[in-house]
Amino acid sequence: MKKSKKKQYPHNTGIYERIKSLDSIKELYKKNPSKARSELYHHLDRYPEDTYARFFYGQISEKEGDFTSAEEAYRIVAASNANNKYAGVFGLGEIARKKDNIPLAKKYYRQTIEESPKDQTSAICTLARLEKLEGNYEEALRVLSLSKNDSSELKLEKTMLELEKKYQEQIQRLKEEKQTEIDKYQQKYLTLLGQLEQLKTKRTSKTTKTESKSNS
Repeated sequence: MKKSKKKQYPHNTGIYERIKSLDSIKELYKKNPSKARSELYHHLDRYPEDTYARFFYGQISEKEGDFTSAEEAYRIVAASNANNKYAGVFGLGEIARKKDNIPLAKKYYRQTIEESPKDQTSAICTLARLEKLEGNYEEALRVLSLSKNDSSELKLEKTMLELEKKYQEQIQRLKEEKQTEIDKYQQKYLTLLGQLEQLKTKRTSKTTKTESKSNS
């Protein structure tokens, strides 16, 4: 029986050490976030070009509410030519969204969709949800149709969006019908008020004439 060979990195053992180091930091973060963060600082000092470690730093900073550090990390990744460049662009979109800068968030999501098929799904789903929240159902459905893959996540998102669109259209129709009824009753009320005002005016005029005859 042949023994299975361990994966070798003959060309660059530094890459192997870098990956191994980052993997151990990610595992450590699950148990001891503070210590893992300290280890990550050392890792980035040693491998400043490691965009995967930089992106992980952005992720944990975002998770902990440090949006300034997260944005800085994502921006470095997005400016690189690394394979995870557009993960950094998407990360910038997430930070902009959490800061309520929706136009900027949409810009980053669209950039991710247009330039990186690999990172499309999350960007498409998030952008579609933003359009839906603004009531732009047709645009949200158009965004979902941009996908170059047919994932179950996108199918579910599209199905739910189509159902909600129909539901909102029905609600709007009912509101409009109800408003028509309200307008009718309001018009009747105003007409009645006008008639009562005319009656009051006639009575006042009649009373004044009667009083004038009595005094003469």
